[in-house]
Amino acid sequence: MTIIRITEHTEGVEDYLVHGAKKGRSQHRNELDLRVPIYGSLSVLEATNCYVHKNKDWKHNYWHITISPAWLHHDMRPYELRQMIIRTLECYFHLYTRERLAAYAEIHYPKQQSAIDPETQEVKQRLPHVHLVISKLDLWSNNQLRILPYKKSVAEAFQIWLNHQHPASNCMQYNVVAQQALQIVRNYQTWHRQCNMIDLDITPYCPHMLLHSPTWQPYVQPDAESEKIFKRLNSKLPGQSEQSISTHSNFDALQGFRQWLNDVAVWYAEYQTQALLNQRVSMSTILSAAVDKFGLMRNHYQVVIHTNTHEEMAIDTRTNKTYIAVYFAYDILHMSMPETIKWLKQLDPAFDQALSEKAVIDGMKADEDDMQIRLS
Repeated sequence: MTIIRITEHTEGVEDYLVHGAKKGRSQHRNELDLRVPIYGSLSVLEATNCYVHKNKDWKHNYWHITISPAWLHHDMRPYELRQMIIRTLECYFHLYTRERLAAYAEIHYPKQQSAIDPETQEVKQRLPHVHLVISKLDLWSNNQLRILPYKKSVAEAFQIWLNHQHPASNCMQYNVVAQQALQIVRNYQTWHRQCNMIDLDITPYCPHMLLHSPTWQPYVQPDAESEKIFKRLNSKLPGQSEQSISTHSNFDALQGFRQWLNDVAVWYAEYQTQALLNQRVSMSTILSAAVDKFGLMRNHYQVVIHTNTHEEMAIDTRTNKTYIAVYFAYDILHMSMPETIKWLKQLDPAFDQALSEKAVIDGMKADEDDMQIRLS
């Protein structure tokens, strides 16, 4: 299931996104992950957080939301994850249009494939995940935003619904479950809207007044009926085990789109190079190198031979998806297309010579074909 975590903080998120600084971790962000901005602008968020820090006396200045799709959906594309971001904003900030929010989101596609759990000391797979940061400042009114208050059963119901918006989950049986879960969220939003029947542009947010008001008291204790509905819905879901599933300012959603365009351009320009890499570079060599350089969990992959092309491929035993050399580096190791080609070339020292020889042969064949056409 897609997992969403929401925390509140005062400062520091920009440095964390850029540098990856974390207690017990020495790698820089660029060693750990490929960053792909998909929503908003980091410079706008940074400026807004700076303004709040200097001019507001709030306990926390922003919300930090992490969204982690299940391994079954680890290959979700940026546009799908962006839709997930928009649905999350529409859920938790349903009182506002998105233009009023200073929000920024980026995907972290793991280059470093595994990490040691600090509690269990087990080696675990690192998964693609999204960081969504929202300033508490309402850009239109200069007041504090009123996020949908946390309630466990509602949060879990939203995660159920969000998980089933992925195309791979488009099954009628689970769509029914998802719609029932969505209704729990909508009922809670209706209550929240009724508690805020005031002018959001004028009246400052006083969370303590809301928490101690009679309208909130029924939600202090778990709602037995909603909990009962959620447990029934959750029991209908399929198993969720892993086996089944400043320097900051240049990062914004447009930058992420440029990265994608650059990959597409290289993809087409280097088509012949990619084809030769798929033929020449052994998948066993790729897997071994990925273990050493990126901490790949080798036990999840087996080498198989493509029936028609006779090229070596890797099969992920968790998903049964197969990958040839270029796709493995691009989709699993999360390299950009230029990085993919450069890394695979390094695994085959004689590649450039082979590519030159192939170009000569292809040129001679083209000349022969042209001569035959002229003679005919």
